[in-house]
Amino acid sequence: MFCEIEVNLPNFSTQATHSSYPADRTGTIKAWAAKYIKINHGDSDLQIHFEANHEIDITAIRKGSGENISTVTKYTITDSLTQLLPAITDDYSYIILVITNKSNAQLDYSYSITETESDVDENAICNGFSAFVYPNPVNFNKQNLNIDIAEIDKNFSSDKIEFFNLKGQKVRTLSLWQKIDTWDGRDDRGKSVPAGIYFYKITVEGREQTNKIVVIK
Repeated sequence: MFCEIEVNLPNFSTQATHSSYPADRTGTIKAWAAKYIKINHGDSDLQIHFEANHEIDITAIRKGSGENISTVTKYTITDSLTQLLPAITDDYSYIILVITNKSNAQLDYSYSITETESDVDENAICNGFSAFVYPNPVNFNKQNLNIDIAEIDKNFSSDKIEFFNLKGQKVRTLSLWQKIDTWDGRDDRGKSVPAGIYFYKITVEGREQTNKIVVIK
């Protein structure tokens, strides 16, 4: 789940800093300890594949640039995770990944970071906003779907996102009250949606962006 925070980030002592991709690393973390990875801009969207020998938390902190606020998203994984990282747009300077070992045993981990082609609708960017909806595929048993609206024209305000099944039936409508929101995989009646292909339509000030997501179980 995303949350927005007004913070001055401390000077992280990073275990690794990545500015070019692909990048990979292995390491260990002592019991009840954490390590930090700094990730700078890439030429495309960045995807991380992470493997660990027991359950851990990974927190992605995007450092806001200028007067922009920092944002935080958190993942809990049991053995492996493949995930698009939150976008490092012009609103942000970099990402700090916080890897937390919450057990009495040593953590052995490995990860790789690669660049992927952006799914952003270029027409949507020209219309004044772009949207990042991830992870895709999404497993709602493990995490929520993140909806990240990267506004180009700061005068625009987020409106809503609608989800449809393959029959064209609307299953959920969410009002986007802030730049970042989430969907927990439940329909408008509060029931979990089944696995399958869904389409979403984001409307911002009358401008629309449509794409598909895959729900897995």
